[in-house]
Amino acid sequence: MYVPNNSRRLMTGLLIALGALGGCGGSGTPSATAPHAATTSGTGYAPVSAGVIPGALKLAADPSGQLRYSARILRAKAGRVTIEFTNLSPLPHNLTIASLGGTVLAATPTFQGGTRSITVVLQPGKYQFYCSVPGHRAVGMQGSLIVTRSGSRA
Repeated sequence: MYVPNNSRRLMTGLLIALGALGGCGGSGTPSATAPHAATTSGTGYAPVSAGVIPGALKLAADPSGQLRYSARILRAKAGRVTIEFTNLSPLPHNLTIASLGGTVLAATPTFQGGTRSITVVLQPGKYQFYCSVPGHRAVGMQGSLIVTRSGSRA
């Protein structure tokens, strides 16, 4: 079948645009509070800055495939907290946020390649985050989320 050059360019451009949109899967809304800060803690690589949601915490799975996150401690102000989780690892991972008592408050689906966002309303206190894929948390794919009052410093 013959396709004119202009049509081929148009189709190629559409396919590239659709591919870019397909990798944006995520939900959530921007945080109404001041920007949150992610703290790396001896992991050896920086969090991925996807820049999808202003003010969101950024967290990433180790892209080399090791079972760890880019940070062991995340800090946020009380209220609506959004976390962008990027997984460029060769393994599927997820991000689960839970109370210290173990009640799951929010979780991304388990996925590989791309970024997913979760938003949860949190009171001041300490929470845990972890990957719920069997075995991942047990070998260290977990951390603490410390939430402070809106007027205090994290």
